[in-house]
Amino acid sequence: MSKHLTSKGKVIDMESIIAQQGESPAIGNMSVNGKGDLIGPGGQIIKTADQRARDHYKNVDGSESEQVSIKNAQPSFGGINAEPSDMAPEVKTEATGKTEAKAKKVQPDPVVKEEPVKEVKMQEEKSAQEVTEKQVAKSKAQAQSKEPIGYKEVELPNGDIEMVPLFEDDWVDDE
Repeated sequence: MSKHLTSKGKVIDMESIIAQQGESPAIGNMSVNGKGDLIGPGGQIIKTADQRARDHYKNVDGSESEQVSIKNAQPSFGGINAEPSDMAPEVKTEATGKTEAKAKKVQPDPVVKEEPVKEVKMQEEKSAQEVTEKQVAKSKAQAQSKEPIGYKEVELPNGDIEMVPLFEDDWVDDE
C-alpha cells in the first residue's frame, strides 16, 4: 500500500484513488482507463491490462532464451556458415611459436660509441627587479636623447605600473 504525505502533512493513499478511478478514461492519447485496460468508443473495454501484457510477451521475439556457446575460440562475424574474415586473429600453438622464434633469431643491438659530454655553462640568474630596473634606466636614457613614438606599461616587481617610452629602434620587424 503506497501512502504519500502532502506538504501540509495530509496522508494520501494512492492505491485507493486508483481503485476508485479505475473505470474512468485516462488522460492522453492511449485510449486506456485508470487500470490500463484498452477501451474503445463509449468507454467499452476491448482488452484488459492483463490480456495486453500476455499478448505482448507471447509475441516478443524469444532471443533472450537463445542458447549460445561461450566456449567458441573465434567470434563469429556473420551468419552460421560465415567464412572467417581477415579481421579474425590467427590461432597460434606452441609449435608455431617455436618455429617463428627460430626463424627470426633476435640479434643484439649494435654498440654505439659514446662521445664525451661537453660542459655547458649556465647563464646567471637575474632577479626580476634588476631586469626591470635596467630596462627602465635604458628607456629613461633613450628618452633624454630621442623623441618617443609611444609609451608602454611595465609592471614593477612590487606591483606598481610605470609608463615607459617607446622609440623607433625598440621595434623589431617579424621576418
